[in-house]
Amino acid sequence: MICPGCGTNNEDDYIFCVNCGISFSSTALPTQQIPAQQIRQTVKFRNDREISSEATAFPRHERHSAPPKSSKKWIFAVLGLFVVLAGGIAAASLAYFYRPATVTQLLPGHLGLFAVANDNASLVEITKRDVPNMNDLLKLADGSEINVISGKPEFLLYADPNDIKVSELKLIDLSSVTDKGIVKQINYQVTLVEGRSEMKRLLFNQGLPNGKYAFALIDGYFDEGKHRIWAFELRGSNAEATDQDGTELTLTLKTAGSPDPDTAGSNTNSSNTAVPAPKPAPTVDIPVGSRVAFCNASSVILRDKASLNGKRITLLKKGQRVFVISYSDNYDDWKGIRANWAYIQTENGRRGWVFTPFITY
Repeated sequence: MICPGCGTNNEDDYIFCVNCGISFSSTALPTQQIPAQQIRQTVKFRNDREISSEATAFPRHERHSAPPKSSKKWIFAVLGLFVVLAGGIAAASLAYFYRPATVTQLLPGHLGLFAVANDNASLVEITKRDVPNMNDLLKLADGSEINVISGKPEFLLYADPNDIKVSELKLIDLSSVTDKGIVKQINYQVTLVEGRSEMKRLLFNQGLPNGKYAFALIDGYFDEGKHRIWAFELRGSNAEATDQDGTELTLTLKTAGSPDPDTAGSNTNSSNTAVPAPKPAPTVDIPVGSRVAFCNASSVILRDKASLNGKRITLLKKGQRVFVISYSDNYDDWKGIRANWAYIQTENGRRGWVFTPFITY
């Protein structure tokens, strides 16, 4: 189309001259239907720069919303989930590999006296022998047919309390036995096995040095009786003999004309019979059903409750006799020893709780 104003050749669908801007509609040009879908216009600015703009119109029913902008939020969500899962797996792995070792408690399946190895991996049953007299005991001490135990064991007694009373079970040093019935008795502590009332743990504060020992139940005269002996030899111990906590024990010997020990009166005596010194009578009644025990350390605290935080009632002296009434259900750890508490009464009637490693039966 030729502009009637300036003579510029324009496209047929233009409605304005691209040179002078005259509107073709004001001229007597034939009216031309302009598609509604596309309108193109050119605007001329003073700096002679032309900017063409194209507007596209759509009917209302054909309009569409602009496509949503690409979002990366789901990518960050996936990455965050991955980080959380990776962290959880790493934490679980560390917790598994650095978890504390679970120690399985070894317990015997039948009655007897057992030694538990240091690594808690095995039980060694100590053979019971019936020893009728001291000569057989001396032969046992000199022989080699006894159980050998290594390291620093603890002992488990699994027995009927009516058959074996722990208060009567003595641990003796076989190398100290003499023909006069004098032996060295080693003190030990007794604790309950949690949940197994018929089992007892026999523990030592300072450990045992290397040597030959025997748990013994003395029945009758020492040189003529029905004694039960559990003998063993300890090797590989790092305990010193000077650390051993023990006392000298004189056992009664049978002599010509000596009465039976079950019927002998307290005044019976002879040149070869050791009569224990009379014990002082308690100032109060002994609790019914209690058992006799002795404090094995100095300045042991008697507390008002079964806890290391219990208030002090009084101090017990080493060798002081007490009466055990009951035991606590809770256990505490003290210097590597796990034990429960004993509710006791002293000879002057004071009652309280004492940590069981500090009493000996």
